[in-house]
Amino acid sequence: RVLGTVVIEDYERENAFGESEMRLLTTVVASMGVALENARLFDETQRLLKETEQRNAELAIINSVQEALASKLDIQAIYDLVGEKLSELFDTQGMISLASYDPKTNMRHYHYLLEKGQRFEVADAPIAPIGEYIIRTRQPLVVNENYEESLAAIGITSQTIPGTEPTKCTVRVPILVGHSHFDHLWGAETIARNTGAKILGSYETVRVMKEQGVPSEQLLPVAGGERVRLAPDVTVTAFPSQHSCVWSQTKMTDADDVCIGDLGLTYQEQQARFAALAEWFGSLDADVQAHLGASYQGARGDGGALVYVFETPAGSLFYQDTSGHWPGILRDLRPDVAIVAAAGRGNVDGEPVQGSLAGFVARQADLLRPRRVVLSHHDDWLPGFSNAIDTKPIRDELARQSPRAELVEMGYLEGYRLFDGV
Repeated sequence: RVLGTVVIEDYERENAFGESEMRLLTTVVASMGVALENARLFDETQRLLKETEQRNAELAIINSVQEALASKLDIQAIYDLVGEKLSELFDTQGMISLASYDPKTNMRHYHYLLEKGQRFEVADAPIAPIGEYIIRTRQPLVVNENYEESLAAIGITSQTIPGTEPTKCTVRVPILVGHSHFDHLWGAETIARNTGAKILGSYETVRVMKEQGVPSEQLLPVAGGERVRLAPDVTVTAFPSQHSCVWSQTKMTDADDVCIGDLGLTYQEQQARFAALAEWFGSLDADVQAHLGASYQGARGDGGALVYVFETPAGSLFYQDTSGHWPGILRDLRPDVAIVAAAGRGNVDGEPVQGSLAGFVARQADLLRPRRVVLSHHDDWLPGFSNAIDTKPIRDELARQSPRAELVEMGYLEGYRLFDGV
């Protein structure tokens, strides 16, 4: 979903923006996009709470954290902070603007506008042609010389904001937001509602999203084996999978911790362990409990774990978001790149792995035989329960069991071209 645009222009020189400037701006704006979406979701949560006063017990938990978060989730403060930081990072003798776009009215609203070091206000107005282009393509745009002619070549008529000077070069990037949610699903309903996007997932995912108000025509339930066309030359295939053995522990272990036992438990015995884990969650910090309460959507069981393989002209991508699998399925997939989960105790054929998380990830890579491995779900996403996983044991096990696979370690909001060189 595109929220708006960030614009930097130089009035005195051409070729002011190169690859490093584009990379820097894209990274900063991506961070702002996540912050804005978190702020918007926080406002949405407040509105929903007012509509559900009867849920007093749950509201008491959620309200306890709202006051603490309010000072950190002010939308205008986010725009001001990012605008000021961009003015420090970019030595431009021109303009920096941060604007949001309302698709219902086709209007542009400036939250931050700085020209030659001076802030000023501009009234809301219909979005300009260059803004429409960025919203439509969802791609960055750099024009370093022959500004008006370059825009005309892609069908854009140049416009100058009233009260500002003409532009000689510009770099513009869209504000893109993925799904912001607790753990895996929370927030998908908001994206679907705001963009019309379809949600592809398990039948349990579809049930939860339908209860959250997502229309049936936007829901694609799959159980494994379905191949869905996403674009003329891109498809995704779903495969059955397994969820990590959450029930087998309380606080997650480190990557090199060896876990044994817990084999052969019945479903009822596993559920009894899970109930004990839920009770243990009551010992976590109040803000963590509040987050759990706010994000709870009534999902049953493991939610229907699936893995996906994307086929693109550039290569194939395996995607997994929880540490479990059926070996008989994985060994025939052979993706170019594999995004694999690295959290909790692994699940193989329905039984908890006898060994370490690092060993589980490495054996999984050996089954898949990708050229490149990217880790997911391995940060400290639920303090007190999760761990910020040390990747060294995983890297060492991969080198031993699957030496052909390159491990890519990425930071938050770091861009990476998955298929380059594979």
